[in-house]
Amino acid sequence: MSTTPHAAQPYEKFPPLRVVPAPSADPEPLETATVTQLFTEQATRQDRRRSAYVQSALAIDFRESGEDPVFGPQATRRSELPEPAAWAGQIIGAVLECTTGLRPVTQLARWLDTAPREMVARRYTTAQRRGTRPLGRSSVLRARACEPADGVAEVSLVVQHEGRVRAVAARLSGVDGRWLVTALQIG
Repeated sequence: MSTTPHAAQPYEKFPPLRVVPAPSADPEPLETATVTQLFTEQATRQDRRRSAYVQSALAIDFRESGEDPVFGPQATRRSELPEPAAWAGQIIGAVLECTTGLRPVTQLARWLDTAPREMVARRYTTAQRRGTRPLGRSSVLRARACEPADGVAEVSLVVQHEGRVRAVAARLSGVDGRWLVTALQIG
């Protein structure tokens, strides 16, 4: 006689299930003009990003405008400088790392005069644009030094660099107690 208030409803009271297809999730196709406009906007954004060049270090050459005999660069005697062939082997290895994009040129600014630094900077920029990975570190196979004057050395090196054997010639000048590469030729 007692009926429970939560008794199950018979199935006849519910409407039957109806199966419908899922709505299409594919986007609408774009018009050619819209695609061209989107591509142009993206290319313009990338050009703006590329043109925003920021110079990391300012290359200033103070020796051009009248050197001060006391405070300007001072010539250094050979007896106060390290062995030129061994020193050149180390600095040329670092220069070759710059030309492959492994090392920024600013790290060598202290040891490179203006013309060699600009040449290495151009090669560094080219390597960065190419985006290739270097094959490994370079190794000096042979180094010879000739000293035509006191505080001046001309060094020729044979190096193995990126799977090739190359010749490198450099002129070193003793300035402020260190060698300074004043001329550089990479073959």
